[in-house]
Amino acid sequence: MFRHLKNPYYLAVKPQFHWTDQKIKVHTFICLLGLLLAEILRKKVHDAGIKMSLDDILNHLGNIRESVSLSFTGKKGKPRVEVQLEEMDETGKKLFDIVEKISV
Repeated sequence: MFRHLKNPYYLAVKPQFHWTDQKIKVHTFICLLGLLLAEILRKKVHDAGIKMSLDDILNHLGNIRESVSLSFTGKKGKPRVEVQLEEMDETGKKLFDIVEKISV
C-alpha cells in the first residue's frame, strides 16, 4: 500500500509546490484520502471477481475518454451539450460500471 505513495504517476505524496507547514499537511491528508479511495475501489473490483492490481485499474480508468460537443440551435441562450464516452474494451466497461455503482 505504501509503495503507491512513491509512484510518480498515481497517488504520489510530493508537496513540491507547498512551502508552509499547513499546506504540506493538507496536501498529505488529501493524498492519503486519495489512497484510501483507491484501495476501496481496488476492493470493489476484487469483490466483483476482477483480479487486477491497483496500478492496472488506474491505467484502465485513465484511458477512458469522453467527448463533449456543443450544438448551437440558432436561438439565443445556452447551446445544447452532448457528452459521450468513447468505446471501451470489456475490462474498461466492467471497471466503469463498478465506479458508477460506488456511492461516496
